[in-house]
Amino acid sequence: MAALHLALAEESKLDGSPEYHLEASVEEEPEWETRTVLYRVAQEALANIRKHAQAARVEVYLGEQNGGYLMRIRDNGHGFDVATRSPSPEGHIGLTAMRECAEMASS
Repeated sequence: MAALHLALAEESKLDGSPEYHLEASVEEEPEWETRTVLYRVAQEALANIRKHAQAARVEVYLGEQNGGYLMRIRDNGHGFDVATRSPSPEGHIGLTAMRECAEMASS
């Protein structure tokens, strides 16, 4: 949580950055590996929002669900249809890699 809070504070200092809101409902800190995965996925999602969404507001939620963690990042920027997205360009994590990273952490 502390790292995510700090990341949002740093993001908010960038020119043209959206307004960030963080809500957390986590009773215990996740294991180190899980914290790292959650942070990396959030970091990539926030970078994508900053680069592509032209959002004015971003809401980040982190909570516990079914013995695991749920992270939801929403913005009010330009959306896209996930089903029609082409594969990510080389060197970019992209949605597929973020999903795979999260799924590997759950196994």
